[in-house]
Amino acid sequence: MKYQITVVGTATWDIFFTTPDARAIRGGSKEDLVMAFPYGGKVDATDVRYGFGGGAANVAVGLAMLGVHSRIVTRLGSDWRGSEVVRNFQKHGVEISFVQLDKKKTTALSLVITSGGARDHVAFVDRGASIDLRLPSAALKKSQWLYVTSLAMTKWDEVLGNLLRQARREGVKVFWNPGSTQIVAHKKMAKLLPLVDVLDLNLQEARRVAQELGLHEQSPK
Repeated sequence: MKYQITVVGTATWDIFFTTPDARAIRGGSKEDLVMAFPYGGKVDATDVRYGFGGGAANVAVGLAMLGVHSRIVTRLGSDWRGSEVVRNFQKHGVEISFVQLDKKKTTALSLVITSGGARDHVAFVDRGASIDLRLPSAALKKSQWLYVTSLAMTKWDEVLGNLLRQARREGVKVFWNPGSTQIVAHKKMAKLLPLVDVLDLNLQEARRVAQELGLHEQSPK
């Protein structure tokens, strides 16, 4: 089987907590909103759900459900949450030979709080084993595309740079959806952009990158 896309990044176990008690409060600027709760209060949920998340997992499973051959490179803990995440990959036909299991750290965990009616949410994240993710060069074999999502590990720019340069040598196209860690370190991010074929940013991220890189045309386009 030829794996059309290799996806790199985080896979998490998610808890979705919906409550009507969340209040949106204007922050320091006009564009900033803060989700707030009474200090010392008890917040009741109208709905609690458990599931799977993480940028890489969402993409790999989503592509597999669309009939695209996908392989995932991610790092999980050797715990029950990690086992459930792997089982979900297998259920949807995602290739898992590059899933790494950490015996010391736990699988990444997200607590996602929503008010139910709004599209936005607040996520509390324990990155767990994902901070020690390794990017093996062998993961590029039989791939047409490399899809990179948010990376939590230290020295991500050096490790990712090596992988992107190998992808360029082997004719593998690169799709990059950077996370907040990468966008904050815009100078490191900029050095890797010549190795990227498709850059995926939302509106706020695109404006921030354009401004921080000092582009004359500071529009998202």
